[in-house]
Amino acid sequence: MAKANYRLNTMNNRFLFVIGDSISVYYTPYLKKMLANLMDVKRKGDFPTNIIQGEPDYDNGGDSRMVLEYLHAQKELLNDCVLLLNCGLHDIKTNSDSGEKQIASDQYSVNLKQITTLIQPIVQRVIWVNTTPVDDFQHRLLQTEFIRKNEDVLAYNLIAAQVMAEMNIETIDLYNFTKSLEGKLYCDHVHFTDSVTQLQAAFIAGALHALL
Repeated sequence: MAKANYRLNTMNNRFLFVIGDSISVYYTPYLKKMLANLMDVKRKGDFPTNIIQGEPDYDNGGDSRMVLEYLHAQKELLNDCVLLLNCGLHDIKTNSDSGEKQIASDQYSVNLKQITTLIQPIVQRVIWVNTTPVDDFQHRLLQTEFIRKNEDVLAYNLIAAQVMAEMNIETIDLYNFTKSLEGKLYCDHVHFTDSVTQLQAAFIAGALHALL
């Protein structure tokens, strides 16, 4: 019922639903403003009662397993939306002692295939956003609970690219766009400064205008 009431108030009966890691949490407010004339933008955090146990927080999509569980549980909420999808930054979290990834690469591939197979018949369109770069030194300096490496970002982005190609899903290459920027990029171990976040939102908004 909540979904139906919401859809009646969307611009042109069309909305963009964003689910992704904390990088997307940072750029979504800017994306909402930049796309105001194209479509209404919502993300998981706008529906705080629809959460999955074990998620990092109500607004963060988490790893690919969490995204799959959320989308499976909330299929009706997403009916006929455009889905802007991302996961990977949590998947590559590596235990400092065991070297074990939060989600192994083969399971990441399986999860992405299950996500896209599940959601494509439900939504208008799926658009993938790949995972942003990690500065190994910066991350290691400021985050001691677990490891992230850019080589894993590249490996998991390649896996995602292969899955999205198989499923005929367009990819917004936020990795290479962010990598091309100059100056100070990071405000902490993995998140970006506000100026970089605004540029990321503008890049995604421009890509969406071209695709939609």
